Amino acid sequence: MNTPIGIAVGAASHVQALSVELDQLLNQDEVTEEDLRARAGMIGEAGALALGNLRRAAALVQSFKRTAVDQTSEAERDYELAELIEDVQRSMHSAFKQTAISLEISCPAGIKLHGPAGVVVQLLTNLLQNSRIHAFADGQQPGRIRITAAWTGEQVLIDYADDGAGMPSEVLEHAFEPFYTTRRSSGGSGLGLYIVYNLVTQALHGTIRCDSAPGKGTRFHIEYPTRPVVKGGDQP
Repeated sequence: MNTPIGIAVGAASHVQALSVELDQLLNQDEVTEEDLRARAGMIGEAGALALGNLRRAAALVQSFKRTAVDQTSEAERDYELAELIEDVQRSMHSAFKQTAISLEISCPAGIKLHGPAGVVVQLLTNLLQNSRIHAFADGQQPGRIRITAAWTGEQVLIDYADDGAGMPSEVLEHAFEPFYTTRRSSGGSGLGLYIVYNLVTQALHGTIRCDSAPGKGTRFHIEYPTRPVVKGGDQP
């Protein structure tokens, strides 16, 4: 939020200074059209910069509001899949901004669905936190996370992959079990992927599969049923 608001404040201050200059020019006995047009052009550019960044800040506020409501609710609502994933990305920005971990999202626009959007938000948030902590050593290691999503007409398909540390087969076998952790000494609860598993299988009535190997990252393939938004608000 600080960046767009800071830019908007700077642009508005520039507009104020240009307005003073323009007033001084108009009070002179002689002023050229070129000078007036130059100041007017700069005012227009600064005003556009301020407006664009304030709109960006407003969009962030709306995104944060949706995410905040979703994280505390399991109620079903209409949502656009790409927009929801972008909301999660924005909400996790502070956790990743000091890292060298890049996040890539591939999801077609316009997939409008009806279902427990808050559960999907919690699911993706938990996966991102799991990658930051385990795959990339609490964010100390660089890497990439890629989220690919699609809808078949009945099922949402989400492929979530990171290129981090990965898991050996003996750990992978227990990945979704409660209280299983390799970080007990550093405060790990062993509940992260157990929560993910339950969100998918119990709350979304879907399936989740995990593939991983040491040094080759971890990949989750998730499928869950959902319904499209129907015009008029009635759900099939």
